[in-house]
Amino acid sequence: MHFQKFFYFLATVSIGFIIDFTISIGLMLYANVGTSIAVIFGFIFGAISNYLLNQKYVFQKVNRNFKKLIIYIMFMLILIFIRISLINIMNLILSNDLLFLSVLIASLVTLIINFLVSKFYLFIEHNDV
Repeated sequence: MHFQKFFYFLATVSIGFIIDFTISIGLMLYANVGTSIAVIFGFIFGAISNYLLNQKYVFQKVNRNFKKLIIYIMFMLILIFIRISLINIMNLILSNDLLFLSVLIASLVTLIINFLVSKFYLFIEHNDV
């Protein structure tokens, strides 16, 4: 059951990931926006789409309330800090020439963290407890 839920989660967050990654890279390449700012904007739009898609299609039997939304926003702020930190650390190690790889790896790491926290805390289903 957890594997199936993770598969559905991956399917829905693929849309959010494409939005996130496209905005981040697009801002860096075409608008000459700095890495951190571009990643923040991409992350925000990706996180909003992920939240809405997960709430509707993946974690349907959830306790929807304003408190969970506030917790989700705070969690997203922590995740964006983790993502930017990972990108900066990888850029120091790998060099700025591999910026796209750094953004991709950091995005995948935060995607996994996002699933685990979403599944077992934010969108907890009463029949899974």
